[in-house]
Amino acid sequence: MLVCGSEFGCFHVSLFVAGSQIPLYFVGGSLGFIAADIGGTKVSAWLPVAYALALASVAPFCGYLQDLMGRRNITLFGGLVLMVGIIVVGTAKTFGSGVVGMALAGAGAAVVSLFEISCEMQTLTFDRES
Repeated sequence: MLVCGSEFGCFHVSLFVAGSQIPLYFVGGSLGFIAADIGGTKVSAWLPVAYALALASVAPFCGYLQDLMGRRNITLFGGLVLMVGIIVVGTAKTFGSGVVGMALAGAGAAVVSLFEISCEMQTLTFDRES
């Protein structure tokens, strides 16, 4: 049986994962419009690829950084980087700045996603009798 210590806390922490992946879904769904607006229609696939590459390159270091500097500080920094990345994508005038914004958003999403996983593993307990 799976028992969660605080359902309210688990619900809100699980929103981190959904919130960190929303930029990828929005950009992926409107990729044609974004590419037509800021240029780069031939290389428009780099927007979601930049997000995924940044997420994959930052994720291995998040656990170590959380141990080193504290989970709260790293998570707040990751959320800030995610927000800055989305602002950069939203205000991008060139395709290069859009790619940089998506890379920042991916790096922030890696930190926030791994925080959610570590927090869920810490708050969930398994009842061994069932």
